[in-house]
Amino acid sequence: MDQLISSFRGSFTIARLSNKALLMPRFDRFGNLLRQIKYPVAGALAGFALFYLFLFEGFLLVIGQDSSRLIIEMGTTFVAAGAGGWAAFSAERRTQEDNKRNVNISAANKAIFTISLVNATFKNLELYIKDFRSDKDKDRALEMDSPQPGMLSEIKFNFDELSFFLDQPGEVDASVLMDLMGCQWRYHELLETIEHRAKAREDLHKEMKQRPIGNLSQVGIAKAYPGEYRKLDATTTEMVEGVDAGLKSAKEIYQKLRMTLNLIFPEQDFLKVASLEINSQQNLDPHPSPGSKDST
Repeated sequence: MDQLISSFRGSFTIARLSNKALLMPRFDRFGNLLRQIKYPVAGALAGFALFYLFLFEGFLLVIGQDSSRLIIEMGTTFVAAGAGGWAAFSAERRTQEDNKRNVNISAANKAIFTISLVNATFKNLELYIKDFRSDKDKDRALEMDSPQPGMLSEIKFNFDELSFFLDQPGEVDASVLMDLMGCQWRYHELLETIEHRAKAREDLHKEMKQRPIGNLSQVGIAKAYPGEYRKLDATTTEMVEGVDAGLKSAKEIYQKLRMTLNLIFPEQDFLKVASLEINSQQNLDPHPSPGSKDST
């Protein structure tokens, strides 16, 4: 699955580079804004000036009054109207930008909270495997317990809300979205493994009841019921490896997500998960020695 995630990440990077090559160069935001609104604003102001000239003050020219007062009044009104319109437009634009920023910050905090749920689930599953990490333990397939199917709930990220990562400048690593997708995929894959292991264990016990052969050792059970035992042993190994990989990836993705968010929102405080912080007592490697049965 890691190879598939790497392939997706490569495809994502190529597509992103292609899109950047097709996009116009990024100009100053204020300059872009002026270019977009200069013709509409000029037309609106010219129309207002003509309307004011001929409808309200045109009679002064007809009766021979000094046109200087008309020019002063028109200029004053013109400047006041332009300033007021620009102030209203700027205020509305700032409001929209603030609302969008708040929505993106909320989505980021939800993503962090989702990672914390994934990590908490992996930590609970670690209780099942902590004494059976060594693949040299030949009895672990028969002795290790696991949750019953359906006990673990599905956890998903809202990638629609997190799409703002794709709209950032080049220095922001948008591949964090692919990492979150891989985290979700790995979690769901582990749920399926747990369900398959529970089914394999049930099938082995059922077969042992239907064809009892007395007291058998682990080697005897493996030989007497080879098909059922192989399924149980394989799913046991997958569960142990999946939990350890999930614990490590959850912390790595959490750190990468926070660094990316700090680039986008430099002065913003986000949700913190103590167990996933770098200075926490836990290491990226959930168990110091892979062959040890002690996970602390």
